[in-house]
Amino acid sequence: MPPTSPCLRARRSRKANPRETLAQIIQRRASEATKAEDRGIKDSQLIVVMRTPCPAALVECGFLTHIEEARRLSKGEYQAKLTKGIADGVVEFLKGRVSEMAKLAQSETRSR
Repeated sequence: MPPTSPCLRARRSRKANPRETLAQIIQRRASEATKAEDRGIKDSQLIVVMRTPCPAALVECGFLTHIEEARRLSKGEYQAKLTKGIADGVVEFLKGRVSEMAKLAQSETRSR
């Protein structure tokens, strides 16, 4: 049985928003890093995700009540892979945001 991937919670809307994009990228990167099944992101109505001035995602790394997941989560090697996947996801998201801002600045400069 493949390990289950971290479950991310982000506030979803009809069109993609930065919070959803952040959650999707972190989810993909964490799943790739741990070779876990990607179960996608979940909608969240939690204040820690909804009422932040910047994009936010809540990462649930597994279920300690599930014997196999608890065993994996207790191992430093798995924790390191998971941590790297989450960090890589955040970096990818931030690089994309910088790229978007640069394109916007270029288009504004050209329109003047």
